[in-house]
Amino acid sequence: MTVRRPRTRRCRSSPRCRASVNGDNEISREEYTRFLTDVWSLEEADAVQAFRILDTSGDDTVSRPEFLQAIRQYFLLNDPDAPGSLFFGPA
Repeated sequence: MTVRRPRTRRCRSSPRCRASVNGDNEISREEYTRFLTDVWSLEEADAVQAFRILDTSGDDTVSRPEFLQAIRQYFLLNDPDAPGSLFFGPA
């Protein structure tokens, strides 16, 4: 018996894809900042600070692995120093 993985779709409905305006499967600093300022009414400086911490590779984008790591940290850890604790900006 062969088990097939479901076919993944290009960016459409996940929060990561909604934040990536250009559909490149990565979230740029500008996209993330706009998301936090428009949706959560954060100050731009706070949004940029949160982005810099989430961008663990330092390449000025939040990749799919970085995004998933942040989500897991936000929901599963009770560690205020974990990068994912800033997923929705500073408290």
